[in-house]
Amino acid sequence: MKRYPFISICLLIILICSSIGFAAGLPDYMAKYLVTTGKETMEQTIYTQSNATKFRMEMKSKQGDVVSIVRMDKKVTWLLMIPDKSYIEQAFDPNALSNYRADEDFLETKAKKIGTETILGYTCDIYEYKSGKSVSKVSIAQKLGILLKSVTVEGKQTTTMEAKEVKVGPQPNSLFEIPAGFQKLSFKLPSFN
Repeated sequence: MKRYPFISICLLIILICSSIGFAAGLPDYMAKYLVTTGKETMEQTIYTQSNATKFRMEMKSKQGDVVSIVRMDKKVTWLLMIPDKSYIEQAFDPNALSNYRADEDFLETKAKKIGTETILGYTCDIYEYKSGKSVSKVSIAQKLGILLKSVTVEGKQTTTMEAKEVKVGPQPNSLFEIPAGFQKLSFKLPSFN
């Protein structure tokens, strides 16, 4: 169970990613991202449904593969360990996202629009904001409200997350449920409140 510290980091990434986008009218979609921090690279695939109240992130890295499902409608987060056919359940507090929101209100009041760029054929607005010692730039697709790129610099460390593929449209309901045969583990994840 060496993956638990990694799982905590993954949960934080999920909270940030699931809240970046506009609050109203977010489409169902699948997006594949490449996340780079220093020399470490991780692949992520994100699926959303029902205005992002159902959110799934699949992460592939050297530390192992993890699947996370956030169900805001059920106020729960599930972290699936695929090779072990097991999962951890954590209560989800929607208010926990308040520190990580990059919705329309956040972008209008706390971020500064600094330009536009085109990513995967989508025109994106680029916003910059500061939080403590970090400076972030996010690129949000104008027509979709979806985060397509994020660059965060804190000190000498830069983390970049960039979409490599986006497909807008309905996602299968099964992506947002615990697969049959998975066993629940008793493990308390840290709270991000």
